[in-house]
Amino acid sequence: MTSNDILNGTALNELVAESKKFWSSCYTKSNLFWQVNEANPVLVKNLHHLTGNESVGENFFVPLSGKSVDPLFLVQKGHSVFAVEFEQQAIEAFAKDNHVTLHFDPEESLYYTADRQLKIYCGDLFECPIEKYGPFDCVWDRGAFIAIEYESRKAYIEVMQRSLLKKETDENGPRKYNKFCYLLEGINFNRSLFAGPPRAVSEEDMASLFGDWAEYVLLKESSPDCELLATKELAKHGEKAEQTLYLITPRV
Repeated sequence: MTSNDILNGTALNELVAESKKFWSSCYTKSNLFWQVNEANPVLVKNLHHLTGNESVGENFFVPLSGKSVDPLFLVQKGHSVFAVEFEQQAIEAFAKDNHVTLHFDPEESLYYTADRQLKIYCGDLFECPIEKYGPFDCVWDRGAFIAIEYESRKAYIEVMQRSLLKKETDENGPRKYNKFCYLLEGINFNRSLFAGPPRAVSEEDMASLFGDWAEYVLLKESSPDCELLATKELAKHGEKAEQTLYLITPRV
């Protein structure tokens, strides 16, 4: 199966279940090899690409937020944030570590602050009723796209598209997207040498998954900013990975 195949129904559910087991074990064993214990420097440095110089708060979507500080950083900047994370212990660790009081609505499976500037849906990204909380002005994906399996990527794209659709979009008509800005952090390497995670994002992946509905531009390409198993495995073969940052906007 290639990265451009899409899984539906049982096949996708089985793949997601296996993925959850892996990430849950990482939290249980405190093997958080991806964790940055402060606002991600890439987000801090590139926030202006999402918000410009506007002082008005934007509505942010952060998929698979884990226990990242980024949602709190964005709220402190005056924005509202909706995040999705399936691992309950990650959400509760985020709240504890950052002294954030979160309430929980079991019917919506939603954690939220008293002012509702921060909301975190606890559950499967692919089953989240994302339209209820969108459309979003900005998306910050530091690790969701590179964490999921290649075979799940089209399902991911469907979620992202639904999160950005205007409310008045006709189901039977052409899709109309909110005026959004979307930062996607990726990593590119020879995927035959390392299966992941993290999983590679190539120019071909971007073209096939985003090219028919959005514009995208590569903002930067650099060495990974943290030590990853991928970089160690690639080094054995004399190769290296490149960290990438794409800015995605609606197709005109």
